[in-house]
Amino acid sequence: MKILIIGWEVASAEPWLDAEPERLTNLRWLMEIGCYGRFENSTESAGVVAQTIGDQLANAGKRVRVIGAALATGRNQDEEMQQSRQRFAEARNLLPTAEWDCGVILERAPGSLSKIGNATSDSSADALRGYAERFDIELSELLAVGDDDTAIVIVSSGGAQSNFILAAPRCPLHGEIEGAQPMDLAPTLLELGGWSVPAALPGKSLIAGRLSSPTEETGYTDEEETLVRERLAGLGYI
Repeated sequence: MKILIIGWEVASAEPWLDAEPERLTNLRWLMEIGCYGRFENSTESAGVVAQTIGDQLANAGKRVRVIGAALATGRNQDEEMQQSRQRFAEARNLLPTAEWDCGVILERAPGSLSKIGNATSDSSADALRGYAERFDIELSELLAVGDDDTAIVIVSSGGAQSNFILAAPRCPLHGEIEGAQPMDLAPTLLELGGWSVPAALPGKSLIAGRLSSPTEETGYTDEEETLVRERLAGLGYI
């Protein structure tokens, strides 16, 4: 199994929860086939959380690639949007060719759209929705690079709250999860991948003792296979 982690710093910590059903199709699809929730008692930025998970996996012997480690501030919002597109393009070009177990992408909304409290006016709210929809398109193109044996983690932060989405083959967790801590994701991902979890690794696996057998052909459980097929049918792919 490969692991793709996206640390997403954006003014609203939960853009996928606030969006209308027809918006952010790919984020909602990941929520439907996986799980999501708010981290308990965590105020760390999405970038810090994503990098920490990557460091923990690296310390466990996994090959980790980080994209966007140096998040430079552009001269204006248009330049920062271009930098965002370049980060996703780099990920799409690198991940299919490089040897890696975990890819970490650090993404930040341009300018004021990355700061809580600055998306309150109608124009700013519209700009935030537009950026979130573009992020969703970039996510779709990134998912097309992966395969059925790739786990996806998206961490979003804004203000005093950080949220996450986890979608992975063989993962028994579905729907909203309560009480999760950022440090719980690394041991969870290692267990999902069938790797040993170092005793010194902080946190606890969210799936301890709950793994079910995958189907041979896709790597998904029967329930996940049904959800995926229903979603693809709804999008007109099958």
